[in-house]
Amino acid sequence: MDARGKNIRKITDFPIDDSWISSRQGGKELIVKPDPRIDTAFYIIDVQNWHRQAIRPDLAYFHDPFFSHDGKQIVFRGARKIPAGTQSLADELYIMNDDGSQLRQLTHYPDKDSTAAWFDYRVGPPVWYLEDEISFSSLRDGSYSIFSINVDGNDLRRITTVENNQVYHSWSHDGSKMVFEQSSGDYEDYDIYLLNAKDGAVSRLTADTILQQAPVFVYAYPD
Repeated sequence: MDARGKNIRKITDFPIDDSWISSRQGGKELIVKPDPRIDTAFYIIDVQNWHRQAIRPDLAYFHDPFFSHDGKQIVFRGARKIPAGTQSLADELYIMNDDGSQLRQLTHYPDKDSTAAWFDYRVGPPVWYLEDEISFSSLRDGSYSIFSINVDGNDLRRITTVENNQVYHSWSHDGSKMVFEQSSGDYEDYDIYLLNAKDGAVSRLTADTILQQAPVFVYAYPD
């Protein structure tokens, strides 16, 4: 649909899995995860003619794809194996070219950290927010924080240093500001915060009893 909620149209003829999606070429193409009953792949879809390109990473699990700024690479959550008899995933961030070639692992969850349950994110859905920087959430030492890592796998750093849990987040186009959710230690009382990337200053945007999660920046364009 357009930015005003009009012109709603269907652009796929198959069910989509519960996965984040991303776009390139000014929104002309999307990368999605089809329902596993349909196919085990990522699909790059042309939203005008419904043409789709299937990409099948050589992994047991893959989810939540995100295009690089030039659209030529894809970062996503993945796992090389799913242990038998358990729902646990040794998920990490992986990067590949947009044709599925040159697959490589980006993150390495600390071996000594055993605080993540099977349903927790060792790495959450990634955001490729600068040309060479990717952010993601991760549960470490018992709570979630948002981290950043270079596309070569170096310079891992914690972006959010406030207490409790921060998971879903969004960046401004220039990477100068990040909006994110924060919950209490028992995953209640979700509120929205804004971080200034230059000086690390954090401001609270909401302070009420309404649950607020997964904020995104919305850009207004003149008529």
